[in-house]
Amino acid sequence: MVMGFELSKPFVPFEQLLAVLPAASKELLPKPLQGLMVNEMSPIIDYYPTDFECDLNGKQQEWEAVVLIPFIDETRLLSAMEEPLKHLTKEESESKRCLSVIDGGKIFFLTVLIQETSMGPCRSTSSPHRIWGLSRVLHIFQRYLGITPKLCK
Repeated sequence: MVMGFELSKPFVPFEQLLAVLPAASKELLPKPLQGLMVNEMSPIIDYYPTDFECDLNGKQQEWEAVVLIPFIDETRLLSAMEEPLKHLTKEESESKRCLSVIDGGKIFFLTVLIQETSMGPCRSTSSPHRIWGLSRVLHIFQRYLGITPKLCK
């Protein structure tokens, strides 16, 4: 059996978050993107159902279940994001990057929310999730892994 795939580029952080987060977590995204998850007129509102079924598939606990929600169509998601992305602040726009890491001939793409700060790791004001400063991320890769990441364009 011959298998192949077309090499593409990874989702940047905001694309990834829109593809995996439920609407209840919209606060983790910049304001212009939040409406895509909750506005009834959003072209992708069907990706964020408020009522859905779960398949326990023999499991006992609800948290073990598979949530039955629609698959994300990458083209639709990216198309829906075009207009809201134009309304990001400069800081928000600069934080939607990813890092490519080449190690032993393998390329890894890391999508991380990057906030440039001289103090390294910082806390987001809107959530308890950690956002790493770019300088801190680069330092960790270079010092502990011996790898020099490159910013994706």
